[in-house]
Amino acid sequence: SPHVRVPESAIARPGLPLVGVVIFTGCAQNASGHCDAGVKYAVLKPDASVYGRPEVGELWVGKPAPSKGTLELGKGNILVVIEPGDPPGLYTMRAEVEDRVSGKKLVLERTFEAVTGVQQK
Repeated sequence: SPHVRVPESAIARPGLPLVGVVIFTGCAQNASGHCDAGVKYAVLKPDASVYGRPEVGELWVGKPAPSKGTLELGKGNILVVIEPGDPPGLYTMRAEVEDRVSGKKLVLERTFEAVTGVQQK
């Protein structure tokens, strides 16, 4: 499967947003020739409890599959902002992708570190 390199942030500072997205290729098409794929995002705190509220949304729905080998940005995303009182440490951003036409599921994870204080120059 194709891979794409996108600049990623591994550090989250209080008040600065991080956005989680899924870049994908291919999806099964229903009888109408359209895809029906969804995504559920969640963020886990360093103690593995859920941070905030999971986000459920569309990855690619009601549209034809991207051309073979073409990478596409999924429609749904999650925005995370670490607050000053949140615990520092390693957080996990998780995306559970489901192609409801084929029944295939995929779980993607990316970690980031929440740090406190201001950056020194």
